[in-house]
Amino acid sequence: MAKVLSPMPVGIRAQIEAMALEVAELVPDAAYANYMILDPTRSDPTGILPGTPIYVGQSGCVARRIKSHMRQALMQSVRRGSLYERIVAIVRAGAMPIFRVLQLHSTRLESVRGETIWAQRLLRDGACLYNRWPEQSRVMADKELARRQRRRLFDLSLAEASEAGAALQARCCRDGWHVAIGAEHLLPRFGKLVTFHAVRRTLRECPQCGGRLRHAIVIEGAISPVSTGAPDRNAGP
Repeated sequence: MAKVLSPMPVGIRAQIEAMALEVAELVPDAAYANYMILDPTRSDPTGILPGTPIYVGQSGCVARRIKSHMRQALMQSVRRGSLYERIVAIVRAGAMPIFRVLQLHSTRLESVRGETIWAQRLLRDGACLYNRWPEQSRVMADKELARRQRRRLFDLSLAEASEAGAALQARCCRDGWHVAIGAEHLLPRFGKLVTFHAVRRTLRECPQCGGRLRHAIVIEGAISPVSTGAPDRNAGP
């Protein structure tokens, strides 16, 4: 483990609070945001941004997330080669990481998908990101991206899935029997914090023939699979 700055200096704590509030002012209440972290001690590969991108994230409370990132970096033991070790190095160099809002969304589902779209765009522009998910740390073809994103949708809670109009589809591998159950109909039985992963474990066998069921997430409005396209990367503050 790398050594950290502890306890956090009062001046740095004040800077973090001010930075978090400034960024949060750009995000309306109840909105989700994709954001990126820039390292101002290194130049952007494209020469556009005031530092090189080192991380892309998403949050429904960006101010709290910024403070969490900084607190974990400066007040805890950090893993070598991690985002937080890089943040410690930035602070020791006399600078602060820069947080920028990239895009706003009305649901967490859209925000999760946007996180990968932005990561892929920045990776293709030459950035080296400290994100842990494979689809956010290395360039991938669209087909593999879509497959990995479909897997991530199972991590949505039923409350988040209901907000996005998502449903769990189950299809029998033997006879083709299938059903799609909206998240809002699953909420009374399982509760709002339960994920699609947990729900599908209770729907393993076809009620018609006992065959194995395959599962997928269906979204109202036919939201297309994730692609490498993205809005103007200069969006945000």
